[in-house]
Amino acid sequence: MAQIVPELIDTLATQVLAMPTLATPTLAMPTLAMPVLATPTLATPVLATPGRVPTQPTTLIHSLCLTLKTMRKGRCLSLPIKKLNNISVEVSIAKENKNMYILNIMPLYFNVADDSLYESIYDRMRDDRTNAFNEDEFIQFILKDILSALKKIKIDKLNGLFTTDPPSPQDQKLHDMWASFCQEFKEEEHMELTMNECCVCFTMTKTTTNCGHSVCLECISKLRTDSHTDDHLMHINCPMCRQQITHLI
Repeated sequence: MAQIVPELIDTLATQVLAMPTLATPTLAMPTLAMPVLATPTLATPVLATPGRVPTQPTTLIHSLCLTLKTMRKGRCLSLPIKKLNNISVEVSIAKENKNMYILNIMPLYFNVADDSLYESIYDRMRDDRTNAFNEDEFIQFILKDILSALKKIKIDKLNGLFTTDPPSPQDQKLHDMWASFCQEFKEEEHMELTMNECCVCFTMTKTTTNCGHSVCLECISKLRTDSHTDDHLMHINCPMCRQQITHLI
């Protein structure tokens, strides 16, 4: 019995070793073709050089540009504008030289302290926006700026001038503060203030007529123009004393 067991074990081991080895099946993985994505070609944007004129001038600007370019220095080009904000004015572009032009808006029926209700000076050599321009680009820049200004110009009631920009919040606070100051001291006879109430609308203004009455420019714009019986020249009368307004202080 002791001899049979080892022989039986050897027989079983031999049979196990003799069993065929089963090959593990190899599964073929399908090869997926990776799609080739076309990289889109982006057009490189053409950036305009700062301060340059990127667009072609309109017919109006082109015509005005030729006129100013050929105009002699010291001459003015009068624009066909009769009134701005109901005030009779003369609007002109003066050519000092090929590098400097001045826009002037002057009242017709009275004078003002600086001779102009609105003035804008364009100096190509002293303006960083324009000092790299050639002559044509400089004049086109001027004309675009002038046409834009004329579309949005309005009355500055406080200073008695024309302006294109609303007051900043800081300027408005300062104006309100000084208006309150002048209201506080307006009855003091020993004191002369730089701002007083307009005798028509009662808002604060720095504008005073030659006859000594405070009338803001907006109220002056609403006054009717009359003519002298002698020379038929048009003029405006003070709403307080009916004296002719010849200049604003």
